[in-house]
Amino acid sequence: MGGAALAAGGAVSAVLFGIGLGVRPDIGNAVLTWRFLLKLAIVLMACAVAFRAAARLARPDASPPRVLAPLGAWLLDRMRSGRFRELPLPLAAQLLIGPMAIHMLSRPAFAPLFGPDFPTTAQAVDAFTEAFLRAVSPRSTTSPDPTSNPDPTTGKAPS
Repeated sequence: MGGAALAAGGAVSAVLFGIGLGVRPDIGNAVLTWRFLLKLAIVLMACAVAFRAAARLARPDASPPRVLAPLGAWLLDRMRSGRFRELPLPLAAQLLIGPMAIHMLSRPAFAPLFGPDFPTTAQAVDAFTEAFLRAVSPRSTTSPDPTSNPDPTTGKAPS
């Protein structure tokens, strides 16, 4: 049943794609190029990985922690070694994945609103990585000395 639904969904998607965007006039020649075949192979591999993950997670006995075990192990290792502060594992995983996931999902809606000022994906990765590392950095056990903080506008220590 699942295979038939997948085939039907693929066929409907192909028809809607063809109607919406049209078909290249040289599609017959394009299909025979190595670039086309490489793109097709990449898309099919991504589809297979996504289908496998969805099938595993859709089962009643699915174990999302098992699917996400490598990420959890990496985060726990960093927390136990003191490189990251101790946080509940789900919260640490959400801090890492959430911002970029929301950015990528909302990008098609927001990019046209901001035009050239909208950050590139690379800029978003850099910003979210920095924010994550700041959020999980180990906290100092002593209170910081407020007089040691420089003025953000001048960079000089307060007098």
